[in-house]
Amino acid sequence: MSYTTVTEPKQKRKGKKALTAGLSVTLALAIGVPATFAAVTGALTPNNDSNPPSATTSYTAARLHDDFNGFKDGHDKNVYFENYVTSSDTVTANPVLVRAKLTHEYKTQASVSDAEQTVIAADTALAPTANNQYTSGDIAVTLGGSGEFYMPTFNKNINSTDNDVRSSKNPSPNYTDWALDQAAQETEIGYDGASSAEAVEHKAKAIPASQVFSSVTEWTTAGSPAASWVYDTDGFYYWASAVQPGEVTGLLINDAAVNSTSGWNYTINVQGTYADINEPCVKDGKYYFDKDGTMEMSEGIYNMFAKSLGRVNATQSAAIAAAEIGSGEVNIDDTKFTIIGRNEKTREAVLLTSQENKVSVDQATKPIEAGVSFDKTWVNTYINSAEADGWLANKPTIASCAVAKDYAFNISGKAANAVNQKITLPTLGDTVTSTFNTYRVDGVNATFDASTGLNMTPEMVANEALVRNLCSGFSADDRMLISTSAWNGKQEAAPLTVMAAVYLDGSSDKANWENCESASSLYVMPMFVIRY
Repeated sequence: MSYTTVTEPKQKRKGKKALTAGLSVTLALAIGVPATFAAVTGALTPNNDSNPPSATTSYTAARLHDDFNGFKDGHDKNVYFENYVTSSDTVTANPVLVRAKLTHEYKTQASVSDAEQTVIAADTALAPTANNQYTSGDIAVTLGGSGEFYMPTFNKNINSTDNDVRSSKNPSPNYTDWALDQAAQETEIGYDGASSAEAVEHKAKAIPASQVFSSVTEWTTAGSPAASWVYDTDGFYYWASAVQPGEVTGLLINDAAVNSTSGWNYTINVQGTYADINEPCVKDGKYYFDKDGTMEMSEGIYNMFAKSLGRVNATQSAAIAAAEIGSGEVNIDDTKFTIIGRNEKTREAVLLTSQENKVSVDQATKPIEAGVSFDKTWVNTYINSAEADGWLANKPTIASCAVAKDYAFNISGKAANAVNQKITLPTLGDTVTSTFNTYRVDGVNATFDASTGLNMTPEMVANEALVRNLCSGFSADDRMLISTSAWNGKQEAAPLTVMAAVYLDGSSDKANWENCESASSLYVMPMFVIRY
């Protein structure tokens, strides 16, 4: 027999905006007009039409499949997850992370007159033994593998907790050994729970090949393959990568058989859970699969997800999540950074190189190009290069986890000429308020939004702390290079060169600027957005 359970799915919705289109027609007639006619103005007849934007709903969901043909005759049992949501004009489908727990129980009975003997106690973890297998006595379970096909679920109800079970042991057997493109027609239940008026046709698809590893260490040693189930000490198998919309995991179970001619009763229990890719988190030194901190997992699994999702490791993530904005620091690739912005929803943070790791610019051998947009300078090439002489050399975590953003380096700070890249430098707009030569303390203004493209809301950036981190600690002759002199029209009367140097006047606590050429000691402090 087979028993399956699954945790309640999660649903995310975006606000809807409805627009109405109307057609208004009016007509006026003059009747019984005297013999002397006068001009008559006809009625206004507006013909209005519109094409309102579609409201979209964002869904994060998955369905656990359990295709079962018994443990003795066909002994076919396929267990896998499907991300059944697909994007459309009205639906945004999100990738998901999944995990499943396998437990089993095995009892034997030599004859009807004999008592049952418990061989494997109830709720015993079904853990891999070796080579994608579980073997013990009469029991042989094949994990992972390839060569199987599945029928996409007809139950797309986001609020349904049911697994998609197709079993030859059901009261109404519905198991089928699917072949590629084999068709099935059934009533489809939509995301909202409504059933289709007529049967809908689905066609069978291939289940991708997968491997099963007994630990994170074994998975890492094998090269960290994405198409893998990884077993952990909590008894769960974790799919190593995000399941994209409309796709399935590889097989967790491929086949299960009981090789005994005596009487027996064998049960495999499957418990599945899924989460949004932004949910795994660190709280109070513990690692969780869900954002509410109720489903604990190991640091190793957290780091596995971080690696597959292009995020920093657990230690660095915890430091970023707990940091005081503007003063908290994190060490990545042996370099210290200050957290100057954080978006907890998208799990992105803005990091600024610390003062102790600032980089000197040697203008004697490589002067700053006058009148050249920053994105075309050697400095920009340097901070974005992972070559031996580039700033990203020996910084593999930053190179892989920094997020490419649209940065505008033109003189006006407009985003029209944005350049997509990972590493940037602060702009003049990041260092001053609309009040000339003072700390920025009035929120993220238009210059910041346009010229850095960080898209951080004002409360996510501690602006006074940003200026102090940029400028404090410099000696009297030190100057920091900024990426653009864009004022976005605030100081049209005092145009600057395309790049400038900024420094903090220690005597007056004000940010000041000057042309690069007049700075005797020039430094850069790379800044970027990173996933945590």
